[in-house]
Formats: sequence, C-alpha cells, structure tokens
Amino acid sequence: MSGMIGGRVLRGGQPVTAGKVELHSNGAAVAVADINAEGSYSMDLIEAGEYHVAIVSEHVPEKYADPQTSGLTIQMEAGTGPLIADFEIP
Repeated sequence: MSGMIGGRVLRGGQPVTAGKVELHSNGAAVAVADINAEGSYSMDLIEAGEYHVAIVSEHVPEKYADPQTSGLTIQMEAGTGPLIADFEIP
C-alpha cells in the first residue's frame, strides 16, 4: 500500500525556495521531490515504512543534505491518508 507525502521546508520561519527533499531507505534514495518557490514539496506512491530524510539546497546547512546526519525521519503508515511532513531547519 502506498500514499502521498507533502509539506513545506522552512528555515528560520521562511520558505526554502529551491532544492530537493529525498527519502532514503536501506542506504538508497527511494523518492525525490523538488522544493518549489513557496517551500512546498510532494511525493506520490510512497510505500509504508520509516525513511531518513535529506534536504539538498544551497539555502540550508550541508549536514541536511546527508540522510545520516540530517536527524530528519518520517514514518509512513499503511492505510492512512496523505501525510503532511513539514521540516523546520534551524
């Protein structure tokens, strides 16, 4: 079963206006979405499971580009509606 994940990427309360959000599982990127000018992203057909997240953008610190150092994770539950996953980068 798969679903949709979407949300916003913010830094200091302001939208991150370019870049990518990546979901990683077992050491590999399994989904990638562009961040638009409003800081929003969305991904379809995401399988249930836990994912480590990377945010790749010149507007956020480099540590967020690596899913092992970003400290960001999301959990997609089977049989649920769209998951809203907003990320606030300090």
